[in-house]
Amino acid sequence: LDFRISHQKLVNDDVIYEIELFLKDLRDENMSDDEQFELHLFQQRLNGEALSEGDEEKLEFLKNERSSRLPIDQRFDVTKSFTMSKGSSQNPTGHGFVKKIEPSFSGRSF
Repeated sequence: LDFRISHQKLVNDDVIYEIELFLKDLRDENMSDDEQFELHLFQQRLNGEALSEGDEEKLEFLKNERSSRLPIDQRFDVTKSFTMSKGSSQNPTGHGFVKKIEPSFSGRSF
């Protein structure tokens, strides 16, 4: 899969989650029914197919479920992660900061 993420755009948690699902699928990892459903819808969207209103609603519901399960301080904060991912004198790579903000994030700076 060719993901072109421009350095000019902020990468949000939805995009990161979609990429993680595609990678999980590529590695043939066990996926829940919800994850398989979401992956199917993401693939439809990538192929330029329109999603039904019901599918859009279920996708939004699952997204809200995911974010509500995360403790408030661990929900993805784009501005915080991109500010802190530049690093500091104590942590030149900045990776630790990004990882703490989004546990499933690889820690790479885009």
